[in-house]
Amino acid sequence: MKTNLGRKNKDFSVFVRFLALLALVFLTFVVYKGCFGKNAKLAGFVRHSKSYVLAGNYNSATDELNKALALDSSNPLIYDGFGFMYNSKEDSAQARDYYAQAIEKGMKYSGILEHRKYGQEYLKKGKYEQALIEFEHYNKLIPGDKKGMLGQGISLHALEKIQEAIDVYKKGLVVSPGNSDLTKYLELAQKQKDKDAIDYILDTNGVPVLRRSVAKGKLIFSAEGNMDKIIGYNSDKLKLGLLDKMGKNFPGNTITLCIDSRMQRIASSALNTPGAVVVLDPKTGAILAAVSNPKFHPDKIEKELSRYKAMQNNVFLNRAFEGLYEPGSICKIITTSAMIESGVSEKDIFPVKCKGSLVIDGKVFFCWEKHGNVKSVEEAIDQSCNIAFQKIGAVLGYDKIYEYANKYGFNTPIDLQLSVATSNIPLECETKYDLADRSTGLGKHFRITPLIAACMASTVANGGVLMKPYLVKEVRNILGEVVYKEEPVVMKNVIKKETAAQLTLYMVDAVERGLGQKARVQGMKVAGKTGTARTTSKGLDGWFVCFAPADNPKIAMAILCDGSGKGMEVAAPVAKRIIAEALGQ
Repeated sequence: MKTNLGRKNKDFSVFVRFLALLALVFLTFVVYKGCFGKNAKLAGFVRHSKSYVLAGNYNSATDELNKALALDSSNPLIYDGFGFMYNSKEDSAQARDYYAQAIEKGMKYSGILEHRKYGQEYLKKGKYEQALIEFEHYNKLIPGDKKGMLGQGISLHALEKIQEAIDVYKKGLVVSPGNSDLTKYLELAQKQKDKDAIDYILDTNGVPVLRRSVAKGKLIFSAEGNMDKIIGYNSDKLKLGLLDKMGKNFPGNTITLCIDSRMQRIASSALNTPGAVVVLDPKTGAILAAVSNPKFHPDKIEKELSRYKAMQNNVFLNRAFEGLYEPGSICKIITTSAMIESGVSEKDIFPVKCKGSLVIDGKVFFCWEKHGNVKSVEEAIDQSCNIAFQKIGAVLGYDKIYEYANKYGFNTPIDLQLSVATSNIPLECETKYDLADRSTGLGKHFRITPLIAACMASTVANGGVLMKPYLVKEVRNILGEVVYKEEPVVMKNVIKKETAAQLTLYMVDAVERGLGQKARVQGMKVAGKTGTARTTSKGLDGWFVCFAPADNPKIAMAILCDGSGKGMEVAAPVAKRIIAEALGQ
């Protein structure tokens, strides 16, 4: 009996071992197929391809996918990989075609290509068409996913397909009632549709200055044409301004400028001659206003382009940033700075007898008036005496003039979103006559932009520190995230704080008692310097650079009246009006 029982137990044990062996063989087969079989190899090729795509190596990515095709050309995962690659290459047509083939061949979500994740990354980068392709494909693979539907809705929204976005948001709310994100974007889209406006560009206070109509797709220029050169235009016929230089941000992103639309309006209204006005925040370098006359109205470009092009005064030239003019006496700020910091004593120069002209190297060097006995630097600045400043320049020597001009921004390219000409002072000075010219801001190859002229005033206002001028404050994507931001940056430490304080006293006196009296504002000290030059034969260029209030500067400014007269007569009154209106006096 015991023998039979033992035999049965032994037989059962053998049977169990046999079953275990079979299970082991089966598991080994499964693992082999999983790790080393065709499907696993194919998935590996797709994973490798994805890595190459993310690194931007599309040739290697294609090689990996072709290896997968050689294994099994019917596998939908391969077509999913091709779609992902072409979407990364921004080939929308090919991406959509391959994703469609993947679906037709029975593609199921694999987790190898995380379409929702990459769609979200495209959204953050502002690549909205690519984001839409990823989310559309993801939502076919996993229908009813609230995050996928939200992503698709936001992508459509960014691409200004507002009604389609609204429909997707509503479908998402059916799946996820009360979802805060879906609700937020639905309300925004509905608001934009009702107002028939999508914001493109805002001023520093969030006031829209460029929008697009939802219904008509037409741009709406809401700044009354006074930001024509800044906002610009972008068509086959004409490309300029931010619409040209930063046009890739539209649609989908919102640009916020440093420009204060109220300040821009005041400056535009005050300047009634050809020329430019640039207003800066001296503490930050933010460009608060930049006006260029004559203007064009963007709404009239298509109909009146030929008329605009025929105008003698180049209406498309941004004089504020690209116009180059002889600076004249505003550059006496540079000569005075060099004198103060070089330790030259006034006793070595003054008094100076100004008879209205002086012969230098056999040529007549003129002053604009006979000033008689000029006793000091302050008096020379008040009367803007060329004879006095040529003597200062002669004592200093050209190296010092050149050095300080460069400190103030000459020969230094300015990096701005719009084109900016580089102000220039020649490296060499061949004659004493040339030195006299450049000491007084004159000379054929001595040229300045209104932007750098404003920077000169800003430097003195800011205690000798030149802040880098900047135009765009930030760019935000459809998610409201900042994708680009500019912060105040010190461009140069130009002069000592004590030098700036002394220059301020001189410039205040020039407005109170000197040639800048037409810039006086009741109840406020204004620091300024006039200038008159002749860039071309068409007439005198009138300059005025200033800052106010002089004891606590809020704005620094340059006004150029192109070919319109003397600075003290045409530019200083413009400054007065802008300061009085802008600063609330």
